[in-house]
Amino acid sequence: MIVADFRNITMIPNKDIPKRVHRNSKSQAINRNRIDEVDYFKAIFISFMILFHLPIINLFYPYFHDVIYSFHMPGFLLISGYFANTDKSISSFAISIGKLFIPYLIIVTTHTCLNYALSGVIPMQQAIGEINLSVFLNRIFLHPANPYWYINTLIICLMIEYLIVKFVKLKGLNAYIALGISLYAITYVSGMEWHNAMCFLVGHILKGNTRHFLSIFQPSFFASIPLIIMFSIPDNLHVGSLSSLTITYLVICFLQKIYKYIPLKGKCALHYIGRNTLLIVLFSPFFTAISKVLIPAFSFDTTGFCYAIVAIIFTILGCLLCGMICDLTHLSKYIFLTSKIIK
Repeated sequence: MIVADFRNITMIPNKDIPKRVHRNSKSQAINRNRIDEVDYFKAIFISFMILFHLPIINLFYPYFHDVIYSFHMPGFLLISGYFANTDKSISSFAISIGKLFIPYLIIVTTHTCLNYALSGVIPMQQAIGEINLSVFLNRIFLHPANPYWYINTLIICLMIEYLIVKFVKLKGLNAYIALGISLYAITYVSGMEWHNAMCFLVGHILKGNTRHFLSIFQPSFFASIPLIIMFSIPDNLHVGSLSSLTITYLVICFLQKIYKYIPLKGKCALHYIGRNTLLIVLFSPFFTAISKVLIPAFSFDTTGFCYAIVAIIFTILGCLLCGMICDLTHLSKYIFLTSKIIK
């Protein structure tokens, strides 16, 4: 739920993206390599990712929990695969991977330490009973905690894609087959799961066969009809299945139709969130854990909706604040290899 902030790390050159009119030069500078609707999709998916990791959702609405899982991270990985940029020199690509791996390494290490230290204080998913080098290596390379597996998967997929396209120099169907076989083989020696890698592969294939990302997904309110039908059948919710990919496609079609009815200020807020999803993926586990202390304050709401809304807003604002602090203290250039991580 990638990725991915994929900002300039994985964006393809903008020659095929329709030009948009922006209000001022600052907004034009920020958005020159972006598609507003894609940032909007990412903002929605990242909000669902936060919702998915709130314990109250799995407790009160386990089926809705499965519904969210069927499309929010497949959507991220599909977008990641589509906008992955392999047209780079080795040094430039290495920097791009570093922009993902260095913050991933720092945050996963920090999260692992805090998980161990606070496991008896705050209820933790995937709690750690002991801490040693083996635990760190396992969490970093093999079995990252949620949602860090996404960055782990994205890094592996990007490296394999770059190797096949840049060094082996395969194109078209040969590249798709080689990438698919390579990713499938890697799942046997890493913690990456095939159904997640397959979503990235689908994005890669779409990139090679379409000129504009938005042209793939036709805006439609009617997409909600097959969505409701498919959501009602539990077997359709398995990630990586054809039904799950179909659900992801229909969700994006439906979201694209809704987009034009969102007020301008709402769009700007969603674009801002979508531009900064990497920060939310990295820091959200800390804030979703903290938000658990708020649950008793919402005991009056038996639906859990009020808590969920507050927890999502709290988590997003907290993650963005962390990014702002990194920028203000100039930590961004050491952690994220860029002077400004907030976009």
